[in-house]
Amino acid sequence: MSWKTCTLLVILTFFDQYRACPYRVAPSLKYTLLNASITSQTVVANVIKVLDNFDGVTITVDKQFLPKLCCDMMNLDHRIQEIVFGAGSIRYIEATCFSRSVQNVTKRIDFSFNALTSIKSGTFKDLDIVNLFLRHNFIETLEDGTFFNLTKLREISLETNNLQVLNSRAFSSLPSLHILDLRRNHIRSLQDGALSFLEKDALIWLSCNKIFQIGNFLEGISLKFKLELDLDGNKIKSFSGNIIKNRTFEILNLANNPLENISAVLSSREIVRLEFSCGYLTLKDVQSVVNWAKARGILLNRCSQYNMSFGLGSSSVPCSSTRIVLKNINYYLLYLTIFLTVNEI
Repeated sequence: MSWKTCTLLVILTFFDQYRACPYRVAPSLKYTLLNASITSQTVVANVIKVLDNFDGVTITVDKQFLPKLCCDMMNLDHRIQEIVFGAGSIRYIEATCFSRSVQNVTKRIDFSFNALTSIKSGTFKDLDIVNLFLRHNFIETLEDGTFFNLTKLREISLETNNLQVLNSRAFSSLPSLHILDLRRNHIRSLQDGALSFLEKDALIWLSCNKIFQIGNFLEGISLKFKLELDLDGNKIKSFSGNIIKNRTFEILNLANNPLENISAVLSSREIVRLEFSCGYLTLKDVQSVVNWAKARGILLNRCSQYNMSFGLGSSSVPCSSTRIVLKNINYYLLYLTIFLTVNEI
């Protein structure tokens, strides 16, 4: 079907009452193409250009057959908050796709649920976006410099792709990056310095991968940064104490890993919440962690036969700087149950 005869279902939502609103909500426009058989890139380029006429636009192009995106399609002359190409068939994005509009996309770019297998170096270079979503694709590799000089970027989501290696050189000059979502990939190892590009407190989600080999992947990150590190559902048996030595973790989640040694945790500076599976640990190893938590005023606040979770407890518990001890702790190791009751000093 040619573009001249194709039928487009267009949904336009425009809010122009902001002048009467005491909160002065900025006008926004959402444009959605649904279930249209578009085979010409020129058609989509022209459609986007029609809407590119004022600040505050969100453009959503949904469920389209668009195997390739090029710079002619993204030649935007005005500022746009968000561009979403969702649930389509995009396989390739030209490295120069956004080169003509680097300052004109101000909030989010979303290519989730497409068919991307790789991202070229510099594709998103110099953009002013805050969020970049590449979820549910088939991305296997990240070239060096894939995410370069994105000074306002706070979140990158690569959830549910086919990544096997975390290439630290793919991330560079990202001073605002706070959330890195790499869940549900096929990453097998974390090499030395794998997260060295982080420049501030960060949430790193690596759950549901196949990680079994651990190097000093936090090497190069300042010790003053607070981290939330989720390694739930991998194949980690043990790792060196040098990895987390003297670091501060808001969350360290090691649950659902076949851990045989948890002693490395004891070298951390501070952990607000700790989760781990104890099915493979010796009673002595678990006891050492309980003693460690007791000395630091960390409470066990959730437990099961195989999983243990430590945290600071409820607001009624004194702060960690006071002398706090464990109260009514129940924890399980296989079918052996230990009950500890210690009064507050």
